[in-house]
Amino acid sequence: MACLLSFTNIPKPNITKSCSLSSSSSTTTISPSETLDQKFGRKGIKFLDSGDVELTVRNGSSLRLRIADGHVASYRPKVFWKDDGFEEVLYTVGGGGGARGGIGLVMYDNDVSGPNSKASPLITSEWSVKDVDSDSIDALQVELSSTNGTLDMTYVVSLYPLSMATAVIVKNNGRKAVNLTGAILSHFKFKRRSGTAIQGLRACSYCTHPPLSSPFELLSPSEAMKSEEPGWFSFGWEPEKKPGLWTIQDVPITILRHKLSRVYSAPPLERSKHFHNTAPSKYETLDQGRELFFRVIRIGFEDIYVSSPGSLSQKYGNDYFICTGPASMLVPVVVNPGEEWRGAQVIEHDNLERDFALPRVASITYSPTTTNEDYLEGDFIGHDGVTFEDISDSRIVKLGLDNGSVATLKLPSGLVTSYKSPMWHRGVVELLQTSVSEGEAGEPVIQGGVSLAFNCEGDGGVSWSPSTWALGDVRGSPQESIQVELVRRNSQDMIEAKYILTLKLDLLSCELVFLNSRSLSLRVMGSVISHLTVSTPEATYAVGLEGSNF
Repeated sequence: MACLLSFTNIPKPNITKSCSLSSSSSTTTISPSETLDQKFGRKGIKFLDSGDVELTVRNGSSLRLRIADGHVASYRPKVFWKDDGFEEVLYTVGGGGGARGGIGLVMYDNDVSGPNSKASPLITSEWSVKDVDSDSIDALQVELSSTNGTLDMTYVVSLYPLSMATAVIVKNNGRKAVNLTGAILSHFKFKRRSGTAIQGLRACSYCTHPPLSSPFELLSPSEAMKSEEPGWFSFGWEPEKKPGLWTIQDVPITILRHKLSRVYSAPPLERSKHFHNTAPSKYETLDQGRELFFRVIRIGFEDIYVSSPGSLSQKYGNDYFICTGPASMLVPVVVNPGEEWRGAQVIEHDNLERDFALPRVASITYSPTTTNEDYLEGDFIGHDGVTFEDISDSRIVKLGLDNGSVATLKLPSGLVTSYKSPMWHRGVVELLQTSVSEGEAGEPVIQGGVSLAFNCEGDGGVSWSPSTWALGDVRGSPQESIQVELVRRNSQDMIEAKYILTLKLDLLSCELVFLNSRSLSLRVMGSVISHLTVSTPEATYAVGLEGSNF
């Protein structure tokens, strides 16, 4: 049986028996007096009277599969070395035949014969057990089969000590090609909403898109696409872009605190090109509450679906969840007569070997007025070499390296108020000139330092200046360099600006990046001004401007 899984990413038991995917292969029939457990049960594989089958490998990792509809309702791997170090990965509600969430396969036949025909569910009959196999009790597999017209379908669920896999194989025994859309959708469980994220999708294109309708869904396609108003403390909320508008993921980690429904993939029009960027083959879910991560591997499918429920998760309880998995939703998969198509998902982890903390960074743009200490503490405080301090209505971010270099940044204005650098005489010298005065309302006003002023103008009356900034990311270490990324977006005019401040052992650099998502050109004008402190006017010179116009 395991030879059905020719996916190179999925580990396979060492099984020597032969197998076939021909249309003549039939599902094993069981006499009324013979139960599934008597026919297929073996060490680590137990068939229950409820219609479920439980798989348990040597280290105690287990999963539960409902045979009739191929629904994986539970996956509990060993993630900690303690005796009871098992954690439920999947979010499932209800029980028995009405359970939803978990991991479910959804497939649709798009019927190429009629341009206006509607896609119909491909899985219309119940699954039945075709075979099981194992390699000792370190690799277990259950193979289900189903037939829909001229299509033979095989669904293989595998369990290993550090991973599990679900694979589907569709063979077309008919005389005409079929168009299939489908997905393997997993509902991952998280401890808290604010600590939910994914990483690994940077530089991938995505657009807002509803999920495929499924009997296992927790949110219907209309619920997933329904916009959500931010709450009082919904810092960083931005409305999702309209369906059909493609955007490139430009951050390494995406916080899934707010409601979204996306497909990550190459835009359909780009796929006709000889060279184009595809969705990554793997990405990771991050659960900061339990300090766990799980790697999701895509095989055969072209797209990646990701959704988070936002506040809608509350109708199911206190735990949070996301729905994600490999999919082929935008462009149907064509299976010609006599051919077969294969797709799979692998969920694996290295939590038993992990000796590092999960990343504590944000990847969305936060409101420029957001300097809430509790928010910052949840995502940035604790980063080596970076500290935060409140002064009046502003927040001061201090960057420090082990060699003594220190820079001070004021939010939300983005003003660099101090840069101290070690000198040859082993002393530390302040290089920036700043002054502090009292404003009209009695508030402190800081001038000088390093400041920037830019204006963006374009056709259609666009005029925008990024004057206030939000903290978007913190990277690096105090041994070599620390980088702080500030972000500002104008969603109405589809403009984004990034201000990147980098402190290295012997320099301080400021970098501006502008992203224009409009179809028209954008003009950017501005300057970065540094106020440098000097000892005396007589000893002050500017070198390097020879030959320049002024």
